[in-house]
Amino acid sequence: MVGGIVSLILIYRNQTDLVAAMMLIFYGLALVNVSKFTFNEVHYLGIAEIVLGIAAALFLYHGLLFWTIGFGFCHIVYGIIMYKKYDLK
Repeated sequence: MVGGIVSLILIYRNQTDLVAAMMLIFYGLALVNVSKFTFNEVHYLGIAEIVLGIAAALFLYHGLLFWTIGFGFCHIVYGIIMYKKYDLK
C-alpha cells in the first residue's frame, strides 16, 4: 500500500521517471516480507524484483523494459520452477 501511495505522489508531482522503479522495489520488498509465511522461493523472486527496481532507477528511460523483465519474465520463470518443484510430483 505504501508503494502505491509513493507512486501516486510521484505521479502527482510529475516525477513519473521513477514510478516504474519504485513499483518494482516496493513489490520486491513485499515479496521478501511475505516469504516468511509462504514458499522460500518467493524470497528469491522478491530479491530479483528489488534488484530490477534499483537498475530501473539507474536507467530511468528503460522502465518499461524492467517492468517486462520483472513482472513478466521473472514471474514466468518463477511459475515454471514452482510447477516443476511442487505440481509434477
